[in-house]
Amino acid sequence: MNKIIYIADPEILSIPIRENNEPLVDLKDQTQLLFAESPEGDLSENCYTKLRKSVFEKLCKAQKDLPKRNLPSL
Repeated sequence: MNKIIYIADPEILSIPIRENNEPLVDLKDQTQLLFAESPEGDLSENCYTKLRKSVFEKLCKAQKDLPKRNLPSL
């Protein structure tokens, strides 16, 4: 069985973050993806809805490929 690695695992936290200057998309400024309030609260309030553009595009594609369900309209 494969070992489950959590986002807060030291193995993950030790991966260096390198800036690639990719533009960010703020989920509050779009209507394609549903999102909820920040699970962390006030500390992540300003950045919780920002994603790299390539990540946003991949999430849009993944959402499009999901089975259709009755979701609330945005």
